[in-house]
Amino acid sequence: MDFLLEVGTEELPADFVDSAIAQLQERVSKSLETESLDATAIQVYATPRRLAVLITGLPTEQEARSEEIKGPPVSAAYKNGQVTPAGEGFARKQGVSTAAFFIRATDKGEFVYIEKTIPG
Repeated sequence: MDFLLEVGTEELPADFVDSAIAQLQERVSKSLETESLDATAIQVYATPRRLAVLITGLPTEQEARSEEIKGPPVSAAYKNGQVTPAGEGFARKQGVSTAAFFIRATDKGEFVYIEKTIPG
């Protein structure tokens, strides 16, 4: 899919136009990367009265991805082998059951983690 963003501006000084092109190129690239969207090409155009960004090969949705989410320390999530309110709250917040928990050791101790699939 192609996407065109065009912005009308007040008259920009000519030396600002080159700076605007560089900034738009950088910021649009970073924004797409942050949102996990891979485009084929990003082209930026500018005149003293108009700025435009043409993104080609933009996917219509993000790819589904898996992510490990760190929860509370094991000492807070479990007491006497039973899940505590802190563990239940973490599970509820993430939309999973406590059966999805797994424990991983870190340099700060053992923590509860879940593997969550984030749809596109």
